Amino acid sequence: VFSAGLMMPVGYEFGFKKQLNVVTTRSEDWETPGFDLTQFIRRINTFKKEQRLFQGEGHFQEEINDTEVLVLERRIGQMPQQKGWILVNKDLNNQVSITSENIAAISPQYRLYRLCRDDSPVSGEPVQQPDLVLDPSEVVAIC
Repeated sequence: VFSAGLMMPVGYEFGFKKQLNVVTTRSEDWETPGFDLTQFIRRINTFKKEQRLFQGEGHFQEEINDTEVLVLERRIGQMPQQKGWILVNKDLNNQVSITSENIAAISPQYRLYRLCRDDSPVSGEPVQQPDLVLDPSEVVAIC
């Protein structure tokens, strides 16, 4: 969600460990996958394609950065009046709750995107009021 594109070396989505070489790496070097992130990558690409606010370079401003949660406000030059947020639960082991009123200007038209959850609606869900609960290490977008 930080730039227009999403580039990664081949094999990244499968947890390949061998270093790639642009000259000598061949299809015979394909490794046994350690995991498969293709569904997650597809979900991120779909989100970015559908949400203009997260297309291209933009500006982030830190709104909240306490011991539990980081909240970044997102804006882009082409749409200066529109904004969104990225919320990060910094706790690896525990859920955290943040009062959505702490994030300025959240109104009913905003949707919550739980990008790391396969079972979350692709179209987002209403922002929970007044408390938004984030799972351990969860990253969400509101736009």
